Amino acid sequence: MVTRQVASVLIYRSDFFVGKRKYMETKQTRYSLLNDQAQSLLDGEHDLIANMSNLVSLIFNSDQNINGTTYYRLKNGELILGPFQGKLACVHIPLGRGV
Repeated sequence: MVTRQVASVLIYRSDFFVGKRKYMETKQTRYSLLNDQAQSLLDGEHDLIANMSNLVSLIFNSDQNINGTTYYRLKNGELILGPFQGKLACVHIPLGRGV
């Protein structure tokens, strides 16, 4: 059994309201496929950073309208940039503040 640490992944979409109906119709199918792919990537791999890196890449490359997928880790009272794909991201974000 693989132990997994839960972390937040931020996903930025550039077309949130464009084609919303079509997107919602295929959302369940797409998420099911993403889930299967993620399970396959994580199966047998125990390194947290490797798993985080592969997951952000999988999510980022799953949809052409995603601007970025980012992990942030909570450390010493602030969010610290972890593995990401996409546009440049803030390295340090104090708790209670936005980007």
